[in-house]
Amino acid sequence: MKNSIASILVFLLTSVMMACSGSGSSQRITYTVTYAGNSATGGIIPVDTTAYEQGQTVTVLGNTGNLVKTGYTFAGWNTQTDGSGTTYTQAQTFAMGAANVTLYATWVQITPRYAYVANYGGGNISQFTVGVDGSLTPMSSATVTADSMPTNVTIDPYGKYVYAANYAGHDVSQYTIGSDGSLTSMQTPTVATGPWPSSVTVAPSGKYAYVANSGDDTISQYSVGLDGALNSLATATIAAGSGPVSVTIDASGTHAFASNYLGNSISQYAIGNDGTLTAMTIVTVPTGTHPRCVSVHPSGKYAYASNEGSNNISQFTINEDGSLTPMIPATVVTGTMPVFMTMDPYGKYVYVPNRDSDSVTQYSIGVDGALTLTNTTAIGAGYSPISVTIDPSGRYAYVANINVNTISQFTVNNDGSLTPMTPETVAAGTFPISMSILGNHQ
Repeated sequence: MKNSIASILVFLLTSVMMACSGSGSSQRITYTVTYAGNSATGGIIPVDTTAYEQGQTVTVLGNTGNLVKTGYTFAGWNTQTDGSGTTYTQAQTFAMGAANVTLYATWVQITPRYAYVANYGGGNISQFTVGVDGSLTPMSSATVTADSMPTNVTIDPYGKYVYAANYAGHDVSQYTIGSDGSLTSMQTPTVATGPWPSSVTVAPSGKYAYVANSGDDTISQYSVGLDGALNSLATATIAAGSGPVSVTIDASGTHAFASNYLGNSISQYAIGNDGTLTAMTIVTVPTGTHPRCVSVHPSGKYAYASNEGSNNISQFTINEDGSLTPMIPATVVTGTMPVFMTMDPYGKYVYVPNRDSDSVTQYSIGVDGALTLTNTTAIGAGYSPISVTIDPSGRYAYVANINVNTISQFTVNNDGSLTPMTPETVAAGTFPISMSILGNHQ
């Protein structure tokens, strides 16, 4: 009996000692996620109180404490102070590793931004400054003179020059951009085009420019001089389809696509080292009725055309040789009279202004490039929205309302939907039709 009691006491004592020492038990190892302001000048740093085990999912917090840094805007989080590590945005997830994680606020310096609007009926270009909140304010000189019926305005990739295609002037106005964003006509204010030029496009390299001449079914080709002036290439024009109204160049600068409004097609070209366009073996691909413009995905894999006459968007895959192949289905429905569509800079959404529906339809872009309608934004009865422009950061959107001489301004939400700013519109010139934005504010 005494031996039994002694054995039990020894067992209990051993168990207590093992429990106290931790022997025979598995210790739970956890890790933390810490947020750092990274030279923030105000606001409160978010705090994540969760203890994470290895492999557990971490959901990244947003800028919940409204961190700010003077002269900069918040752009997310990064695993390195200099932004060279992995970048995360709000609600992104990652698997916790075997070490604590610190996420540093990423700051992007706010650079001045300016916007320019071609006023078809006014024969001029409206010029605006763009605020930190994306709102437009007219410059002290609210407009600069163009030629007759400017239909399109574009900025060169380096932000030095602006060009406007003048439909009834049969030329392109060319400007330099001042340090305050204001435009000054070049020494040679205009350069001749073919008849009825509808748009001017500058290649990503900034070395070449192309003008769609709807009056003689050609595209004018230019080199861009060191002073920004356009000079005709040795082959001054190349044939397009019937009634070309726009030229779009892919991000690589190796292929171009022209929308043939009367031909219901897209002409497709290779771009040579000297900037000259060469028609592909399959010269054109069919679209819907009256295609207005082509948007090319940043990946270079997909392209879309808004068809004003058939109220739909043609969607294509881009082959290795740059040629287009219709997707299945080949089109998606829009509102009535879709005009100058656009895509956000990250290739997530497409926006289409529907002139007779007074609306903008938004589409998400699937992993296969196919479009899915996600939202419709009413613009205003009788406004006749004709073009949509997304700023380079992807955070703001602007709609030119040709019937009421205004620009509607919106913030772009995380899901791509549009929320009107206050005020909802700003005045432009007569019949605003096209808009371009200079500068990046992420």
